[in-house]
Amino acid sequence: MDIKFFEDKFFAIQKNDALYIHKVRSLTRQIISLFLEEKKYTEVDTPIFSHTAIPEETIELYSTKRHSFLKNDMFYLLPSPELYMKRILSECKESIYQFSKCFRNSEQIGKEHSPEFTMLEYYAVNQNEEYSAKITEEMFGVLGTIFHSSKLVTPFKKISMRNIVMELSGLDLDKLQKKSDLQKAIESLGISIGDKKESWADSFNRLFVSKIENNLNDKDAPLLIYDYPSQIECLCENSKNGFYKKRWELYFNGIEIANCYREETNRDAILSYFEREDKAIKKKDKNFKSDFDLASFSLPPSSGVALGFDRFLMVLLKKYDIKDIIPYYNAL
Repeated sequence: MDIKFFEDKFFAIQKNDALYIHKVRSLTRQIISLFLEEKKYTEVDTPIFSHTAIPEETIELYSTKRHSFLKNDMFYLLPSPELYMKRILSECKESIYQFSKCFRNSEQIGKEHSPEFTMLEYYAVNQNEEYSAKITEEMFGVLGTIFHSSKLVTPFKKISMRNIVMELSGLDLDKLQKKSDLQKAIESLGISIGDKKESWADSFNRLFVSKIENNLNDKDAPLLIYDYPSQIECLCENSKNGFYKKRWELYFNGIEIANCYREETNRDAILSYFEREDKAIKKKDKNFKSDFDLASFSLPPSSGVALGFDRFLMVLLKKYDIKDIIPYYNAL
C-alpha cells in the first residue's frame, strides 16, 4: 500500500469543506478495503433486510411488511450482515469482508449510539481470534500512520476478562461460576441485584458496567479484552475449561469499537443456541422469525470481527459524539 499517496489525499481534504466528513469516510473505506484485499479478503454485498434473522434475545429489530399479489410477508431490517455473510462462508469457504448499514431498534440514543449505523465485518477462514487481533492491530497501524494518529499506531494492550475483573473489582470469575456466588460477590461490592432470578450474564453485566467499563485503561492505546465468560450467549467456541469463550472486544477512549469470535461451527451447538434464544424471544412476546436454516450449513473454521465503523471514525478524528460522524444524524 502506498502510504504517502493516502497521506497526501487526507491532508488535501479541507476541514471547512462541506463534504469533509463524506470525504474522510470515503477515504477511510478505501484504505481499509485495499488493506483487506491485500490480505486476501474478498468484498461481498448482502441484503439489509430479510424475512428471518439470527435469534438474539438482547437485540430489538425494526420490522416492515412486503406486499405482493400472493401474500404479505413480515421482513426485518438486519442488525448486522452476519446472517448472509455466513451463508457465503459456507458456500465459498474464503475470507470475506463487507461494509453494511445495520439497524437496531430500542437502541439507546446517545453520544456513542445510533439506531442506524455502518458496520465493517471481516471473516478470516481457517484462522482463529488471535489472527484477527493481529490483522486488526495492523490495520489500525496503517490508518494511524496515514491519519497521523500515534495512539492507533501503538500496539494493542491485551488482558483477559478474568484478570481485568480481578484487577478492578478484586473478584475471581473462576470461583464465581454459580449464579448465586456471583450475585453474592457483586452485592458485597455495593451493587444491588434487583431480581435474584436474573441470569448470570445479566448479573455480570451489572458488575462490568459498574466497576470495569468506566475504569478501563484505554486512553493511550486500544485495549483488547479476551476470554469473555461462556455464560454470555453468542455463536462462539468455548475454551477447554468451558468457563470462557474464544472472544475478544476492543475498547479505545472508553468506547467499544470491535467484537471478535472464533466462530462456532458445530451444528448441534449452533442449533442449541438458536433454540434457547428463540425460546427467550417468544417468552418476551416479540414478533420475530428465527432463521434455523443457518444451523444446517457447513461453516468452515473461521474468526469474525464486527467493527463499528462510525465509532472507529470517532476515535480516528478525535470526536466525542457520533452525530459528528454520521451525516444527517439528526434525521434519524
